[in-house]
Amino acid sequence: MFDRVASSRVTVYYSTIASTSNAWNDLLLVRNVNRVKLLMIFVVMSLTQCECTMLMEGIKLLCFYPIIILFNIGILNSIGGGSYINTSIDPDVFFEIIYPPELGYTYKLRPAKDFGAPFNASFLEEGIPLVPNDPPHGCQVAKNAKELKGRIALVERGDCSFFAKSIMAEEAGAKAVIIADYHSSSFDGLLINSIWADYYYIDMIRDDTIPSTKTVNIPAGFLRGMNGKMIRQTLKRLNQPFALINIPVNLTSFHGRRSLFW
Repeated sequence: MFDRVASSRVTVYYSTIASTSNAWNDLLLVRNVNRVKLLMIFVVMSLTQCECTMLMEGIKLLCFYPIIILFNIGILNSIGGGSYINTSIDPDVFFEIIYPPELGYTYKLRPAKDFGAPFNASFLEEGIPLVPNDPPHGCQVAKNAKELKGRIALVERGDCSFFAKSIMAEEAGAKAVIIADYHSSSFDGLLINSIWADYYYIDMIRDDTIPSTKTVNIPAGFLRGMNGKMIRQTLKRLNQPFALINIPVNLTSFHGRRSLFW
């Protein structure tokens, strides 16, 4: 069963049942935007002379992303506490894995929005180990605190808030924490794999589950997509306890020549 919203130049179908897809439910979580405002957005989209089709199997958003960027909408994230999807373009941080060579690449990181120390010139690490946290979600006391001490913790998203994970990593002695997706929601997967993936970020923000007296004093960042899963699985396959990284690195462009930060 589908409802239909139509204008002269744009046709949008959206599912009224969510048995096989939560995409429309995710869209209804748009901050400060109700159904009427969404309809207004669709009307504005008619000026683009394009057609968007939203089906239960997924969503084709070939012309939806400029509208989201135009209105700077934040979409609430239903998976991790203290986070929301943000389409604004803010400065990011890059790090590169220099060992093992199988993971050699430059990765984009979104620093925490309102907690933690910055990734800047005062935090310049070359060849520092990136250590998978145990337990992976980092919501309890780390079993491998000895290995994390003075290094960077790689933590999986989920089970508790980004803020709570960052606190646990700092208490384990980590110098910084990188939180990464491992099991993405269907909507996250759509964003990550779509043509507008470069505009998709998740801002890590403070949440109300932790007393306001608690602070995070180490840098914290979010690694989007399946990069975190790939890093963990590759290290496990190679029987390597950690990867060596340079962080932060400065790039003239994301695919440009690498150079150490400043």
